[in-house]
Amino acid sequence: MVDRYVRIRDAIRQVEAMEDYVPSGVSHKKLVTLLAELEKLDTVCTALEHERITLADVRLLFDKVIADYPIMADRLRASAKFVHFPTFESALVKIGNGDTLATTEARAVKCFGAASDTEGDGERGGPGAKEKKEAAL
Repeated sequence: MVDRYVRIRDAIRQVEAMEDYVPSGVSHKKLVTLLAELEKLDTVCTALEHERITLADVRLLFDKVIADYPIMADRLRASAKFVHFPTFESALVKIGNGDTLATTEARAVKCFGAASDTEGDGERGGPGAKEKKEAAL
């Protein structure tokens, strides 16, 4: 809705009956700033919908959102209240990035046989995967 307002603002200002309803210059600037922030968050939402996104990618996106919007930390950090198995999540992210697992993380994924399988082609994990994913952001 903010996007639509910004696009048609000039046309709205031409209608005399609408003068009282069009935001002032200061309010308009705030709305334009808000739109820019919403577009930034929309790119994150779009990235989360991609079918090939990994948990490591999600963690990178969430960490970037937390850096830009610290108020979101309680909801998006790896230790958020709704994360039922933070050690398991941490292990999956490390596997995706090709990092070494801690003992507790290796135990958390042992039943999947993935604790020792950290090799990959760089697309889904393995050496250099983290750098490639960060560069894509």
